[in-house]
Amino acid sequence: MHPLRHTIVPDWSRVHDDETKSSGVHTRFKDTLRIVLDAPNSRSLSQHVTSSQDSLSWAIQLCERGNRLEGQQILLRIVESQSESDSLYWEALYQLGECNAVGGNAQQALRFLGEIAYRSEGVPRDIHARAIVRIGHVFCMLMRKRDAAEQFARLAKLYPNSPYRALADCSVIH
Repeated sequence: MHPLRHTIVPDWSRVHDDETKSSGVHTRFKDTLRIVLDAPNSRSLSQHVTSSQDSLSWAIQLCERGNRLEGQQILLRIVESQSESDSLYWEALYQLGECNAVGGNAQQALRFLGEIAYRSEGVPRDIHARAIVRIGHVFCMLMRKRDAAEQFARLAKLYPNSPYRALADCSVIH
């Protein structure tokens, strides 16, 4: 399974900008799939990571490079240090699920992604939609096609205009 990336997802920021303004919820990311990863080559976090957002980018890179344990530890620290009212909390939680999914740890992926996808409020829409799709992908990986189809149908019902619907299919992960 490969990470979801913005190169295959159209820009959803126009759809959710109006909703964010009307809800008054602070949103750090417009589409968190579009985080620019420009972390240094050095392995020393203390030299380079100065903020939670920098830590998030670094943790994502560590997960993508196969150093999942260190990446997950950083992500857990971010989750523990942020409030649920901050989208960084939700993005770090999503990335924990993503890191586990890409690493083949389906049960942990379902646990973290489920904390997002099965919430009915408080989660930024783009992260919520992405978590639903990713849970479907994990079910595909586990050969649980019916459960995957239920998640993809749920995405279509909750977010009929979401660009993530284009990824709501088991063939995407193969």
